[in-house]
Amino acid sequence: MKKLISQNKSTLFIIIGIVWLFSAVIGDDINYGYACIGFVFITIGISKRKKESISENESEENNSK
Repeated sequence: MKKLISQNKSTLFIIIGIVWLFSAVIGDDINYGYACIGFVFITIGISKRKKESISENESEENNSK
């Protein structure tokens, strides 16, 4: 259950970032501020996902010893 909740947090950041990118493109002119915010959210989501997978691998290694 905890794994599903933690994956949803990283996925939520990625989805929010994509929405910000769409809002930057949909406007009359490309709003680079919105695009930048979108890229920041996507980067946070990816880094959270990698951090969670590293911590899961370490805990599995400790349990197997």
